Amino acid sequence: GAAGDGGQATAAQLYTPTNVFVDTSGNIFIAATYNNEIRKVDPNGIITTVAGVVTQGFSGDGGPATSATLYYPSGVAVDAAGNIFIADTFNNRIREVSPSTTAPPSITPAGVVPIYSTVTTIQTGEWVSIYGTNLATTTALWNGDFPFRLGGTYVTINGNLAYLWSVSPTQINLQAPNDTFLGPVNVVVTSPNGSSKSTVTLAQFAPSFSLLDSKHVAGIILRANGAYDILGPTGKSLGYPTVAAKTGDVIELFAVGLGPTDPEVDAGAAYTGLGAHTINPVNVRINNVSITPLFAGLVSAGLYQINLVVPAGLGAGDIPLVATVGGVQTQSTVIISLQ
Repeated sequence: GAAGDGGQATAAQLYTPTNVFVDTSGNIFIAATYNNEIRKVDPNGIITTVAGVVTQGFSGDGGPATSATLYYPSGVAVDAAGNIFIADTFNNRIREVSPSTTAPPSITPAGVVPIYSTVTTIQTGEWVSIYGTNLATTTALWNGDFPFRLGGTYVTINGNLAYLWSVSPTQINLQAPNDTFLGPVNVVVTSPNGSSKSTVTLAQFAPSFSLLDSKHVAGIILRANGAYDILGPTGKSLGYPTVAAKTGDVIELFAVGLGPTDPEVDAGAAYTGLGAHTINPVNVRINNVSITPLFAGLVSAGLYQINLVVPAGLGAGDIPLVATVGGVQTQSTVIISLQ
């Protein structure tokens, strides 16, 4: 296999490793021939990929080695300057990977959080943001195909590869992979220039409302004719038309991290079901008035929807909004616009 990057090498997989080289710093370089990769084990025992993408081919010269393709590499050597030389056997080439002159990635302290949130607790299958510097050497966006690697960058959470949505030098958005473990785990970001490790807590619940900006909840107001309006302050203050909700409106709010669902939905795959409802009840409070949703559950990969009817007496303007599931509350700074 090819798994294990970002974790201990003794727990990783290789496929027909053919040649090994140890540099003066104690890094072990492995020609993982049938993986079409060159893997590196650092002195702490952490394994990463320094060249190749598993798929065989001949591409990538002039770009990041972790975005290039190799074809059954069978030998590797490293010189005193850190240049890596690869016997790319079936391509009939010797390929060279130059040492990076760019700083390695660095994750901001407490910089692994549910998307739109600031708490350092996340949930399996949740959309998560990682903040830092030099997290990627480019800006790249997925094609809806749940890739493990974008722009030569990949992320592991508790040793499991995460599904990347977007990468940039300062932010990575991803879906946390399936994992049954609950508690503190390592998060490792690996770019073509090195790796950075942080910690986060995996929990059963890590609720966070999706936002239009820094505070307004993302949602829509359903109309009788099948149309909808985007929920927000009435007008174009957010740069596009939004409408404040009124008493009796049926609204749909969007969130992440609302816990397990029935049916269960795995991370890393598109979800097109009619709605996997949350197993644990979700309570919504608007202006400290408790509201029981009509529905709460997953409607697409990692994205939950909360449907409710706006009751009377909540006030007008930007009103505080929180939701609670499994005893855990969403971020406290979210507001909903009412009229």
